Amino acid sequence: MEAHMKVTASSKNVPMPWNTQESLLQPFKDIAPLVVEILRCTMELPLGLREGYVAQQMRLLTRKAVLLLKYIDHEMHHRQSLDLAVIDKMRRDLDLVHEADYLILLGVADRLHPGIYQSMRGNPAVFEEELAKLFEGW
Repeated sequence: MEAHMKVTASSKNVPMPWNTQESLLQPFKDIAPLVVEILRCTMELPLGLREGYVAQQMRLLTRKAVLLLKYIDHEMHHRQSLDLAVIDKMRRDLDLVHEADYLILLGVADRLHPGIYQSMRGNPAVFEEELAKLFEGW
């Protein structure tokens, strides 16, 4: 393989698809029931109470994100990355059935603990470099 054709995870000019900003923070295609409920309840309140209600809901989202982080931390003590079965169990246990709700909480959790999304999935750069080494011999 020629040197100019070789691309690894350490290349600085290549955008990596596993970058947290590109994979976690993305536009939603679905409506998040969690957000819809917050908005619905907010609109039912008198104007003077809305700001306080939204602030309280943001604190609750942060608390749920901390719970998600604690769950991930507990599971990561037993393994290096979380497979889909563990993630599905975590989502059921935390009542995050809807994908948009799960991604919102992951976004809040990532704000509190940057890189948690990549940590729980494992480092794809390691996998890419291992695959590159494997195919270099061919």
